[in-house]
Amino acid sequence: MQAIWADIDQNEGRVLIATLDAWAAETGGRRMGATVVRRLSAPGARERYDFNVRIMSGRDDLDLGLTPDVPGSPGLLPLEIERVQRVVGFLNVEATTSLALRVLSSDPASAQSSHRPPTSP
Repeated sequence: MQAIWADIDQNEGRVLIATLDAWAAETGGRRMGATVVRRLSAPGARERYDFNVRIMSGRDDLDLGLTPDVPGSPGLLPLEIERVQRVVGFLNVEATTSLALRVLSSDPASAQSSHRPPTSP
């Protein structure tokens, strides 16, 4: 994004427009370069981008009180099926709920014994 912001600041986004429009031509998509530059140039766009980067960044300075070395302690997988259904089901996206149930409410792959031979496809 630093290169994109620099292109917008120093070149009115011409390189970004050309790049996005060339990619659209190659893939048969719609040309959107000018629209993207206009939206990124809008007042507050850079601040919103920076804010989103900050909130999506991981943190390592929080003590969540998790004790992964204690079996059955809160926060460990697998989670209760009903809880996953209630929390993720709230989104009303069946595919997301199904995936969450499969991933969060069954034994994680990392919990499998290392003594088991790998399964073949």
